[in-house]
Amino acid sequence: MGLRAQNSAGAWGPYAEAIVTIGASAITPTGSPTAARTEPTATRPSGATSTATRFVTATRTPVRPSTPTRTPGPLPQATPTWTRTPPPTATFTRSPTPGDTQGPGAPTQISPIGGVLVQCGQTNLIWRAPSDPSGIRDYDVELQRWAGRSYVADKAWNNQGGNSVSFAPACGTDYRWRVSATDNAGNVGSWSGYQTFSVATISRGAGSAK
Repeated sequence: MGLRAQNSAGAWGPYAEAIVTIGASAITPTGSPTAARTEPTATRPSGATSTATRFVTATRTPVRPSTPTRTPGPLPQATPTWTRTPPPTATFTRSPTPGDTQGPGAPTQISPIGGVLVQCGQTNLIWRAPSDPSGIRDYDVELQRWAGRSYVADKAWNNQGGNSVSFAPACGTDYRWRVSATDNAGNVGSWSGYQTFSVATISRGAGSAK
């Protein structure tokens, strides 16, 4: 005879073999035959094991993966770069020389001056150069002679070679002269004052000047 059990969840387990024994005293004959039903008693044979299985409904709870925690590592340290700055180079700027716009002063007359008497013959007119930042380029010399009532022009020189001129004056004549300078910037200086001198007269008889 096969038996199976039902678990608490209402599910039936597999069959198990069982032997049911009905005793003779269990049947009692009467005038009216009445069948006495005896509930069979299940007897678990020796060594039989119940194979009833209880099913448990498992509920799966999703496991959320943990968020990894990022641990910041040490930041890389910047290596300083040393750049050598060269010292500034000195620049020399030459200031332009202011332009020379002024004419030189008047030359200083040396000889003959002051109405001096000179011998009849070759005579030199001598002067001293004035100072000038550009230097002296040349001189203009003007000579006048006495003509009875006034001086008149006699000679003129433009001298680029020195501080004197030479000439042969007329004997027994009075003269006056002056000089001016022009610098290398082209500026014409002022005239000096007139200086006078006289030329001696030669005595024809004695041949001497008087």
